[in-house]
Amino acid sequence: MNLFENIRMALSSIAANKMRALLTMLGIIIGISAVITITTLGSTLRSTMVRALNSMGGNSFYLYLTEKDYDEYNEDSYYLTLEDEISVDMLKELSETYPGSFKIGAMENLSDATAINSENQYITIGVTGIMDGGLDVFGIKLSAGRTITMRDCIEKKHSAVVSDIFVRQYFKNGEEPIGQPVEVTLADGTPLEFTIVGVYKYSELKLGSFPAGTKEIDKRTPVYLPYMTVADISSKYDTGFFSLQVFYDLALDNKQAESELKTFFEDKYKENRMWEVEVYNIQDEVEIYDMIINIITIVFSVIAAISLIVGGV
Repeated sequence: MNLFENIRMALSSIAANKMRALLTMLGIIIGISAVITITTLGSTLRSTMVRALNSMGGNSFYLYLTEKDYDEYNEDSYYLTLEDEISVDMLKELSETYPGSFKIGAMENLSDATAINSENQYITIGVTGIMDGGLDVFGIKLSAGRTITMRDCIEKKHSAVVSDIFVRQYFKNGEEPIGQPVEVTLADGTPLEFTIVGVYKYSELKLGSFPAGTKEIDKRTPVYLPYMTVADISSKYDTGFFSLQVFYDLALDNKQAESELKTFFEDKYKENRMWEVEVYNIQDEVEIYDMIINIITIVFSVIAAISLIVGGV
């Protein structure tokens, strides 16, 4: 019996048993479609989750102080002093110990300020101090120039990163903003001068939307200065941190970066009797979610495969 004879017999069998053939085809089609759909949804959900976590700082760690041996009956429990906090000097030393490996997502809001452009229009801005990873906290991207560096912070420079909206508000003649000095007056009347070193594109999704109908000249956007500069102006230079976000270079292995951070802060807090720094790795959460999604995908794929078996029988 040759191939063509087999095909002819198969077609004759299908024609003689139309309902049985239809149900068989339907079962197989549904089964295959269900398996493909479930695996595709699992893959899409996984990639969406990874993108969402990365947008919140997937290449970062959250540091926070925690008690070494918590005793609920100890009255001094949870009593945190300034000496216990993560200090600015520690963060400077971290950057010096691992140059280029870590950026600090710390910030300090100073106050509102006003500037006057060449057309005598008043512009309101928010002055915020950041360290070298401050823009990464919001996922802000530069359109020109550079960001604030740790050197800017250490040397308390008056360099600033402004929004593209501020550039249009302040420079009415289309001047190149990079390198231009700007004079503003803080809410308490203190004058402040800074030099623009970078321009970022304002995102309402990341930084907040403006009320409908707001004129461009009335839009208030943040101006970012070095953290130590702002902290010095606001007399909070020695203020430490209970928690903060640290970003690591993508060229580093996640576990290596975590190990370096843990080693550094374990050394800094080895003499501290009550407090230590906990390093929270967001990638650990990604791995847990990924495992859950894989299990769910497998379970539903097995269920969907039952229709394939039924169709085959």
